Amino acid sequence: MSQQPGSTRQLSFAQQRLWFLDQLLDGSTDYLLPMALRIRGDLDTEALLRSLEAVVDRHEVLRTRYPAFDGEPVPQVIETATGACRRRDFSALPTAVAEQQLDRLLAEELNTGMDLSADGPLRATLVRLTADEHVLVVVVHHIAFDGWSWGVLCHELADGYRERTEGAPSQLAPLPIQYADYALWQREQLTDARRDRQLDYWRNQLADLSPLTLPTDRPRPRLWNGAGDVVRFSIPAETVAAVDALARSHRCTRFMVLLTVFQSLLARYTGQTDIAIGTPVSGRSQPATQRLVGLFLNTVVLRTAIAFPKSFTDVLTEVRTTTLEAFNNADIPFEQIANELVHERDLSRNPLFQVSFSLRNGSSAALTLPGLDVRLAQAPLPGSPFDIFLGLDARPDGQLTARLQYATALFDSQSMRQLAEGYLELLAAVLASPQASLAELTRSLPPLPGAERRRLLAIGNQTEAEFPDVPFTELVAEQARATPDAVAVESDAGSLSYAQLEARANQLAHHLRDLDAGPGRLVGLVLDRSPNLLIAMLATVKAGAAYLPIDPSLPAERIRFMLNDADAQLIVSTSELLAPWAENRPSVLLDRDRDRIASCSPDGLGRTCTPQDPAYLIYTSGSPEFRRAC
Repeated sequence: MSQQPGSTRQLSFAQQRLWFLDQLLDGSTDYLLPMALRIRGDLDTEALLRSLEAVVDRHEVLRTRYPAFDGEPVPQVIETATGACRRRDFSALPTAVAEQQLDRLLAEELNTGMDLSADGPLRATLVRLTADEHVLVVVVHHIAFDGWSWGVLCHELADGYRERTEGAPSQLAPLPIQYADYALWQREQLTDARRDRQLDYWRNQLADLSPLTLPTDRPRPRLWNGAGDVVRFSIPAETVAAVDALARSHRCTRFMVLLTVFQSLLARYTGQTDIAIGTPVSGRSQPATQRLVGLFLNTVVLRTAIAFPKSFTDVLTEVRTTTLEAFNNADIPFEQIANELVHERDLSRNPLFQVSFSLRNGSSAALTLPGLDVRLAQAPLPGSPFDIFLGLDARPDGQLTARLQYATALFDSQSMRQLAEGYLELLAAVLASPQASLAELTRSLPPLPGAERRRLLAIGNQTEAEFPDVPFTELVAEQARATPDAVAVESDAGSLSYAQLEARANQLAHHLRDLDAGPGRLVGLVLDRSPNLLIAMLATVKAGAAYLPIDPSLPAERIRFMLNDADAQLIVSTSELLAPWAENRPSVLLDRDRDRIASCSPDGLGRTCTPQDPAYLIYTSGSPEFRRAC
């Protein structure tokens, strides 16, 4: 796996994808990996800093930048790691103030992106809080790092510190390769028949895969927002022991049992039975990669058909088969699979899967320094690359710690706490009766767990309500005043806020009134389903008239009959949709008359109709029928 001297450096497939995303989301912090270690005791700061520099010197990938030439990244190794760690001293401040400054520093580190074209992918800060308490903050870009790499970094940092403080000989053998060698080897290996064979497997396995539609608290943004937060919980040791016993009895692993529970939970809450979840694999199958820092992590997609009539153990057996097959085809990078199967990228979500799951057998960031107490400080997570990520970590006491990381653009913390509660409830039900059907096991789960269930039971069944005696147009206007920036309507062409919807409807209403639309008049709306149709409906009623919605795809004779039979005095349409059946009726064409409409006032007209006035006339398969304004 050795790279020839003078050969061109290349990025691995995973690096190439992250570089592209970094260019697309300029300045994004989505792919920063932070670690904060609180160190108590008589720390030799010089020894620690020199040891960190030695680690960066040892691994070229930690001092590689990625400038672009002709639109392509060209890796360049920075010669020295001198100054890899800066220092901050808060020891002169009162304890409470020093901690506040530390929190600000952590937030600043996590909210400051990296310029991969100019700087190395690692930055570190050693903070002095008191004479015997320090915090080491390390932030690395994912393009050079993965979870396994934390263990490598901590091991080598400890080795260098012992060497410099105790004179102990280093236990580190020279590295036989660098990450760039692996990247070149990866590309060479995946040009043979194995690549084609694995691609064929994934083409078949992921064919016709639909996105997982989670019940979100807010509409999905058109461009992915990586902001995230986390809900933490734990699984007791006795529960973990029961999981292991169930796994052994069915020739499965702990991972497979916990994954099956999670997929079943998602099926229960989404109403979908085709559940695809991404999971990371180490990607370090070659012995030479075990001691390297770098991005070896790969992702595989585990797709399961959740059949609720089947027992949990039957579904578990299917998950076992799927997982083993997927891991046997995990050499091909996820990026290549995505490029092969996803022809049009949806920038609002991750390709192929939106939810991720992982189980780690132990902490990867354990640093042991002689004579010092080193503990992992709780640094805030930088974001969420997926809709939801459930990460489980095994602890020495037998428990599993869990972090449910989620996109704050989609979910509220309460919803995620409820999802975590649902996971624990379903896990307990499975362990109590694993032979029961999934339908029976999930039936005990409320539609929304915990506080939301109580809210729905207490309030949702109260069906008596006062209905406002006002036209629906006034309800829309009231909402626009209350939440002007909230999304009112979404379509493929974009979205409109309530303020925009109200203003555009008012402008069109003024224009319609200028054309004598008002009480007792009928306006034909010949428009496709679009924001324009909603605007025209509101504008017509605001003007005091009633509207007649007409599908432009209907036969011309049917449209002509509806307009004549209803005696529509005015038509709202577009130049593309208007046809000879208009028969010289006065018309407003939203594209042709755009400037004239935009010149009208965005303010409301006041009340122009009463609840007794008709809002619209609609033709069913039989006779036309009027509906009132509210």
